Amino acid sequence: MMPRPQKPAITLLVPGLFERLAEWRRDYEFTPQSPTLELIAARGAHDHLGAASFEETTCRLFGLERDADRDLPIAALTYALDHDGARPEGFCLRADPVYLEAGIRELILQPTDVLALSMEEANALVETLNAHFGADGLRFEAARPERWYLHVDQPDKLATYPISQVVGKDIHPLLPTGRRTTFWHAMLNELQMVLHQAPLNQKREARGAVPVNSVWLWGAGEPPGKWRADWTHVWSDDFIVRSLALATGAADRPAPQDAATWLAELKGGRHLVVVQPLFEPAAMDDLAAWQGALEQLERDWFQPLLQAVRRRRVARLTVIGSEGCRLSATRTQLRRFWRRRRSLADVCNPEAE
Repeated sequence: MMPRPQKPAITLLVPGLFERLAEWRRDYEFTPQSPTLELIAARGAHDHLGAASFEETTCRLFGLERDADRDLPIAALTYALDHDGARPEGFCLRADPVYLEAGIRELILQPTDVLALSMEEANALVETLNAHFGADGLRFEAARPERWYLHVDQPDKLATYPISQVVGKDIHPLLPTGRRTTFWHAMLNELQMVLHQAPLNQKREARGAVPVNSVWLWGAGEPPGKWRADWTHVWSDDFIVRSLALATGAADRPAPQDAATWLAELKGGRHLVVVQPLFEPAAMDDLAAWQGALEQLERDWFQPLLQAVRRRRVARLTVIGSEGCRLSATRTQLRRFWRRRRSLADVCNPEAE
């Protein structure tokens, strides 16, 4: 492990920050405004982790790499946090409840918070699924209303897409693939029919709530052995990030509300902070909401952290987006005044290099 800095080094992980910018500029002539990030992009360093999703970026930050034809072990990691550190017995994957909105030819996965499920409702739906699929060696479990698991009698080799990559998109090109692709697709079709007939879903629709009309299967990798990462402290409300902190022994704390209060009490070490107001607007293609959230991040996070670097309170500031685009700056780098500012839409955009 690298030596621990006396002054804190801060990495800010911001899902939804860079991923849509080149597309939005091309399609809508949209130019994002963040003076602080533009300054860091010009005077600091930038690179790319080569990740394809928030989950893959997060795992790489903790030293966990994905095999080319296998999932990251998200289910096993989050299961441990849901069950006081215990590992699942046998093979499991996430099977999160979702609402699929039908289009002309597509099924669009909606943000998971539209369901607003209670624990009682989740347990009732899981009981319905287990009564139907139990004889097939499949067992569903609701650890939380929004977080379900599917336990399978026999291990399988699957490649799936994390749910964060699917929100707002048509599910058909993103369904699981692997050794038994036909089995899993048929199972999902059958599951959707079971949920369509479930009395609880009919009650939800009668009162104007959206039904749970499918689950999203993902995160089926084999659980890793013990390993450690460089983070001394992890500040996040994201369950996957917290699961990785548990697995690697990093101190796990809730995400701060803003940088100013947090910095006043911050000690040395390597700190990973996850802030998430941009993720849903980016996923749902909502430019106005995205820019409003970015302006709030500029006030509450980017500007105070940049000042902390300039005042030698922080050794290094790093900002990372969902898919691994990374900016960083030290106090010395920020003095490179001759470098011209860069548009955020050009950062980590191969066409702009």
